[in-house]
Amino acid sequence: MKLLISGILIAAIVIGFTSCKTKSYLPTNYPKRQLIFGGGGGFSGVESAYFLLENGQIFSQTGFDSTYVSLGKLKKKQVNPLFSKADTLSIDSLEMNAPGNMYYYLAYQMPDSSVHKITWGDPAQHIPENIKDFRNELMQIISELKENNP
Repeated sequence: MKLLISGILIAAIVIGFTSCKTKSYLPTNYPKRQLIFGGGGGFSGVESAYFLLENGQIFSQTGFDSTYVSLGKLKKKQVNPLFSKADTLSIDSLEMNAPGNMYYYLAYQMPDSSVHKITWGDPAQHIPENIKDFRNELMQIISELKENNP
């Protein structure tokens, strides 16, 4: 009888832990907001893209490879201010498509899958400093993740 009760208790604990696991997504099937940022160009023309999902998952995609590589997951307290800042910057109302030899971009994907993307790099075009600063902040997060998870 004790063995039966112990078995039921262990099964309940295992079910409890497995049911609490959060679902993992890829950028292609994520149903909420995403920040997409990166850059490319130069001699090789290779583009690097990074995807920050609203649930904190971060992915990279490099060059002509369509594979998403997980870089880790940020905590909610790190993610929420980034999406709030993106809202404050009104990325969806900016019109900028001025790539140069080297280019940088920032895109905001909404739950309805609409994407607003701004691209810059042409030295003759002006990009607001707060946009550049925000992309640099996101790239700093990527650097730290890569440094901590080589």
